[in-house]
Amino acid sequence: MKREVYDDHLEKLEIELAAMARWAKATGARVLVLFEGRDTQARAVRSMQSRQRSIRARSGS
Repeated sequence: MKREVYDDHLEKLEIELAAMARWAKATGARVLVLFEGRDTQARAVRSMQSRQRSIRARSGS
């Protein structure tokens, strides 16, 4: 998969993940997210940290 295509897919998935995180926070639901792949852990952590910062910035927390 070319990098540009990959990045487009990744962005859509990150948006979905952020939406799910907002839903979980609003409802108090517990969610388990599993990421697969050899370097996925680092990507997942960076993605979640980035999304958490943007969510906090939007909510004013």
